[in-house]
Amino acid sequence: MVRTMTALRLVIPTLPAPPWLVYTANLASDLLGLPQPMVIVGADDGGRAEGPRIGYGVATLDQAPRIPRLPCAADGAMVGVDLDCLGLGRRSVLVLRDTIEAGSGRVDLLFNLFSYVSCLAEWEHERASGSRQSYACRVRGDAARYDRPWANYLLLALAEEIERAFPGSVDSSRKQARVYLTHDVDVLDKKLPTRAKDTARHLFNAARDLTRGRMGDAAGSLVQAWRMVVDDNDYFALRHIAAVEEARRVKSAFNVFTACRPSGFGEAWVSRLLDPTYDSGDDARLRPVLDDLVAGGWEVGSHFAFHSWRDPARMTAEIDGMRRRFGLERVRSCRQHWLRFSLGETWAAQTQAGIEVDTTLGFNDRPGFRAGLAAAFRPYDHQRQAAHEILAIPTMLMDTQLYYSRKMSTAARHERIATLLDQLIEVGGEACVIWHTHVFSPDHGWGQDYETLLDLIVAKGLATALPADVCSATGRR
Repeated sequence: MVRTMTALRLVIPTLPAPPWLVYTANLASDLLGLPQPMVIVGADDGGRAEGPRIGYGVATLDQAPRIPRLPCAADGAMVGVDLDCLGLGRRSVLVLRDTIEAGSGRVDLLFNLFSYVSCLAEWEHERASGSRQSYACRVRGDAARYDRPWANYLLLALAEEIERAFPGSVDSSRKQARVYLTHDVDVLDKKLPTRAKDTARHLFNAARDLTRGRMGDAAGSLVQAWRMVVDDNDYFALRHIAAVEEARRVKSAFNVFTACRPSGFGEAWVSRLLDPTYDSGDDARLRPVLDDLVAGGWEVGSHFAFHSWRDPARMTAEIDGMRRRFGLERVRSCRQHWLRFSLGETWAAQTQAGIEVDTTLGFNDRPGFRAGLAAAFRPYDHQRQAAHEILAIPTMLMDTQLYYSRKMSTAARHERIATLLDQLIEVGGEACVIWHTHVFSPDHGWGQDYETLLDLIVAKGLATALPADVCSATGRR
């Protein structure tokens, strides 16, 4: 049981505290469930004040815990360091090499935490040369930083420091891990653009496999290309997905696309090639299905268009179109199509459009933890140097990562899914999963792996939730 205590003081050499530290202290207070947010004080006042305190870059007067202050990532090099994590014991955690104190080997937990959750390395690249558009391969540095929820381990290491010095001040019980199940509705029918795009993808894969001497894989891709051309399969799978989930007593969010008039000939052609192949107002089947889903406890979110990733006016128009066509009182959550995203612009635009929860924070080309974090949180606004108003739920897995981004056997896919769920369980974390609706068709045949995912969630004892649920969660500062 957590005892009631006065606010924990974070003692720094001098005030004022830099904005990144204020943000990180508030975030850590929230995610650790401290009874009160940390208060940052200067060494002169903090050294004399009564009550629990931690020195950050200073040695306090009463043998209170001390964290070295080394906010530096000069070359971005990362190394594994063993840390004591509350409730887990010793864990090797990936940290910035420059944040390790010479002699003691102690780690600047706070700057490493900020570096992860703010996507600092990615922000530096974006500031220099533009958005990475959610491709990990475009971000320089050690890709191992995406492999595990390292920021959660850093939080638990900080919790261990606090609890060791002030027993009973941190809840050491393991939180139940949580998965937010989501579906991006990209395709409703097998129209010519879908046939053309997927046929081209399979032909490209066949050519690539041939050049690498993988004759079996190349033959399989050619067969898939042929089937994409000649087979007529049903892609309207929303009711089927809901039935699969209902059988396991779970719910999900369906992100629906609403077209917005393109500005110019070039943009119109890009939209034709890359946006979903339908408009929510053109298919009479959607309204009754979505009505039933909402009535049954599922969520409907917005799947913003390819060109909307930094345009609040477009986002607002798309939301208004959804509300008008489907009789929705409000649209609270979203995901950007193709995960089109900028740290400097997208969350700000979504906030202006009235979105409360975003689930875009993941990569197209690999599963894992883009911000090193498995938790819903208010992300850092690098422009304003403060927390965004919007909540972000990291996405740790998208179906295409198991099929398109790498060749994996069924057993390997199931092992990867199980590993990600186990990582959530260990840290009591939460994250999103994307499974597109059209991939339940025989053309893809990925529905069985989704059922395996659900069965593993149930068997391992994870909870499920809707993105909008985090809006009403307590303790989100």
